[in-house]
Amino acid sequence: MSLLHTQTESPMTPTEAGETKLNPNNTTNMNKEEIAKYVYNYAEEHYNDGGWDTIVECWTIQAIMDSLEDDETKEEALESFRSVAGVHAEREADAVNCW
Repeated sequence: MSLLHTQTESPMTPTEAGETKLNPNNTTNMNKEEIAKYVYNYAEEHYNDGGWDTIVECWTIQAIMDSLEDDETKEEALESFRSVAGVHAEREADAVNCW
């Protein structure tokens, strides 16, 4: 981040438990770790929605970071992981329909 840059809205917001979560309204200057945490938090919030549970159970923040492109935004990253979650949702549906 440039020393000349002044960010008016933090990409992180405090929660009641003292943790920090990404502020979904801020899309500027997010680094890979912040984007990865955003994707992971989204996956946690949508755990029961079509394959996102696999992201939570099988991916670490580091693994998500490693899969991100350098210039990827949080929206692009989320779209990429929607594809991953969708594949897992299809596999799960196929497994359920086998019986």
